[in-house]
Amino acid sequence: MTNQVLVELLKRGIGVWNSWREENLYENLDFRRVQLSGSYLSEVDFSHANFEIAYLSSAKLSCANLEGINLNRAYLGGADLYSANLRGANLIRANFNDAHLKEADLTNANLSGAHLRGANLLNANLSGALLSRANLENADLSYANLENADLSYANLENADLSHANLKNADLSSTHLKRVIALDTSFLKSTLTGICIQDWNININTNFDDVICEYFFRSYNPDLTQPSNRHPLSRNFDPGEFAILIKMSLETIDLIFVDGIDWQAFLQSFQDLRSQFSEQEIAIQAIEKKGTAFVVRLETRPEADKNAIEAKAKELYSGKLLRMEQKYKSDLLAKESEIAIYKKQSAVLLEIVKLQATRPIAVEATAVAEKATNQTKIKDSTIGAMHSGSGNITNFSQAIGSNLHEITKIIKKLKKSAKNIPEEYQEDLSEDFDDLVDAINNSEKRTEKRLRKRIMALWAIVCAIAVGVAGATDFSNNLVDLAQKLNVPLTVEVIKQNPHVLQEPNQP
Repeated sequence: MTNQVLVELLKRGIGVWNSWREENLYENLDFRRVQLSGSYLSEVDFSHANFEIAYLSSAKLSCANLEGINLNRAYLGGADLYSANLRGANLIRANFNDAHLKEADLTNANLSGAHLRGANLLNANLSGALLSRANLENADLSYANLENADLSYANLENADLSHANLKNADLSSTHLKRVIALDTSFLKSTLTGICIQDWNININTNFDDVICEYFFRSYNPDLTQPSNRHPLSRNFDPGEFAILIKMSLETIDLIFVDGIDWQAFLQSFQDLRSQFSEQEIAIQAIEKKGTAFVVRLETRPEADKNAIEAKAKELYSGKLLRMEQKYKSDLLAKESEIAIYKKQSAVLLEIVKLQATRPIAVEATAVAEKATNQTKIKDSTIGAMHSGSGNITNFSQAIGSNLHEITKIIKKLKKSAKNIPEEYQEDLSEDFDDLVDAINNSEKRTEKRLRKRIMALWAIVCAIAVGVAGATDFSNNLVDLAQKLNVPLTVEVIKQNPHVLQEPNQP
């Protein structure tokens, strides 16, 4: 019979169809490429019928009898197959994406290469089913019976296998990235070559007597194959995989691919222990593999290891970021200091040039009231400058010619000296008083004496250096005074202490 005749017969009603099927059970039913999308076919009997490349998307097939049916490459996306009988069905490369297969019986069904992404297979019976290379991504297989099922090379990424029975199942090279396998039984199953990146298991997940020679820690989508084989260059001994998994249930592996900042890690680890104080987190081991580090944390078996791992990564990243920001801030501060030094060096160069080009001043004398012994420079230290007695030398004439400027500079020095720290005041007062006395008394005034006191005051400035209010003004005024007295500081002395200078005062 052609599928058009069969469809017309089907349109008379499910009851009429099923009655006809009872009488023609072994009739060769050909529904190839038939279009029945969205049709209501609940409890229909399509057993052993040929629906190759048929279109049954969103069809209602709950409780339907589809035993032995051929659905090779058929499209059943979003179809309702709740509690349907698909025992021994040919479902090779069929599309069941987002289909509802809850409690369906797929015993010994051939689902090789089938598309079951997002399919609901809750409590479905898939014992003995052939699911090799099937796509079960995001599928719900919780409480499903997959005993003796062939899931080799299948894609179970993000699938839910909670409470599922996979006893004696073949999961060779199965992709289990982010799979949920809580309270799942893998008893005596074959797990060689599985990829377990970010899978979620617990202490009730059963790995007794499993066969696993090696597994992969991650999956590289660019290479379309798993990576990071473990063990690297050998196979597990019998039972070794189960022991390793049991140990991993009590540990958390933190992997630092590009190395580790130990200061950031130790600080973040202390924060982690504080936030999960009841979980008794401790460092079990540290492994170095090339430039990568693996820090294994141990904790209580019932602890939420995913939450602890996520928080550990978050805390470490935060600490590392703050440390990098501080480092950059410190680096900028150092660069700022370098810039200031360069600016001061430029100013120093201008001072040297200025001294090299200034003409020798005309000498004159100047006198001031001599200060008595004091611990600090007081206002009475400097009086009015006046001419002194004695023979007038060329040196004295030079001072006299700069009398007005010298008086102004000495007053500035006196004012800025008040900001010099207490511990330097006594020495500063003694040297300053002697300098003023030499200026006032032409008989005592010699270039050697003036230079000696200028250098003594400069030594005090160098001792307090940068950071003291008034120190820069004092040093600049001192340089100006030395120039006016025609006993300027040597270039070598200034070069040794450029940090005490900024832009010189204008004469």
